[in-house]
Amino acid sequence: MLDALPDCIGEDLELARALSAKGLTVKQAGRARMPYGGASVPQVLARFTRWMQVLKAHRPSLFPTIPLLFCCTPVLLVAAHLSGDGMARAAVAALVSLRLILASVLERRPGLYVSWLFAEVLLLACWVRAVLAGSRVKWRGRELVVGAHGVLDPEQRS
Repeated sequence: MLDALPDCIGEDLELARALSAKGLTVKQAGRARMPYGGASVPQVLARFTRWMQVLKAHRPSLFPTIPLLFCCTPVLLVAAHLSGDGMARAAVAALVSLRLILASVLERRPGLYVSWLFAEVLLLACWVRAVLAGSRVKWRGRELVVGAHGVLDPEQRS
């Protein structure tokens, strides 16, 4: 089973799928902590873009939902502004206000916390980059072509 994974991007997702298909239970071991101290913006963009490309390869029906479910605030802000509709602008302003209050409550101290908005902008930018990249992914200094289920196409490696 593991023999098929060396040429697979997102091998953890494919391994989980293969184990589940054999009737085995797959559980999340815990939350991964990624050290970003000292990482540049281009490095962070590249890593999250690869994650979006893995998602696109392994869960193509889930991929389009990312802007709707996980980074919708920037989309709503732009849409409300472009619409010119006062009600839409008020609704989005209320949403952002509630999110700011929630962020303050979750931080358990007063203050204006907008890191969630920056995270949504980052995620949306990486999602767009994944769409524009098509099936090409840059990983460890190489540009690769990703096929179905994240399998790297050996005929089209660069």
